[in-house]
Amino acid sequence: MTKALRKDGHEVYIVTFRHSEMRQETENDLKAMGIEYDKLIMYNHTINLEWKAKQVVKYGLEAFFEDSAEVIDAIKAASPYCRTFHVRGTF
Repeated sequence: MTKALRKDGHEVYIVTFRHSEMRQETENDLKAMGIEYDKLIMYNHTINLEWKAKQVVKYGLEAFFEDSAEVIDAIKAASPYCRTFHVRGTF
């Protein structure tokens, strides 16, 4: 899906609670899964559900795929124009 989005001219941002010390591992994981992206945004503190919502607003993201219903609720409250998609499973 990320390849198709980028091919159509969209930018793909990965927003994760993974600590930046895991950047290389995360980049390797994304590459192994064939996920293409333009920006990898990593969080360096204790998990804060509103943090991802703040990134949506900061970068003007139009769509967000998330496995946490609580994070989706925070995104909807912060940016009602961002389409959210609740995905289940592991990445």
